[in-house]
Amino acid sequence: MSRLSNSLDLANDQKLPAIVRASALERLFPVVGNFDLNTIDVLLTDENAWIRAAAVNLVVYSSRKNKTQILLPLLCDSVRSVRLEAVKAFLETNPEGVARSYRLTLNRAIKEYQQSLADKADFPEIQMAIGGVALTKRNIPAAISAFSQAVEMDPQLVQAWVMLARIEAAVGQRLEAKQTLIKALEANPSNRQLLQLSNNPGF
Repeated sequence: MSRLSNSLDLANDQKLPAIVRASALERLFPVVGNFDLNTIDVLLTDENAWIRAAAVNLVVYSSRKNKTQILLPLLCDSVRSVRLEAVKAFLETNPEGVARSYRLTLNRAIKEYQQSLADKADFPEIQMAIGGVALTKRNIPAAISAFSQAVEMDPQLVQAWVMLARIEAAVGQRLEAKQTLIKALEANPSNRQLLQLSNNPGF
């Protein structure tokens, strides 16, 4: 508990440089469920953008049930980096039933996040993220396109192959899903996950 207390003290000490405070927050991620969750609310309104951005991830790691309601206001933060962290965290919470008053804000934030990803789209990991956002918005063609680009960039990216095959199978494209798995196994012949998936009757 002393380590936890020390990290909290550092994070809340506004006399320290922001980078020191933000680093202290990162050390809290694995143990965020062990301290007063009101601390998160205080950090989310800190005057320093680095601290607000770091605190956003504490919400994701916390056990709070109202994560969506906590994150929504941060989608309107005055600093872009905070908004981007907020929308990433928001998407990770698998939000449901967003109030109509926030839908425009959410859509605007997601569009900004997608643009930030598009600016770095030459990396397969970014294509994975783009595919994930597309799935959240139920844009299946965009998701298939993103995961397809990811495996083209890096054929050893097994999770991209898996996601692509599962999406194709889910939308009834079973032939495409089988072909995807064949290509995936050609690139990763001994991967256990791909072998198990290829033996699944659903494919």
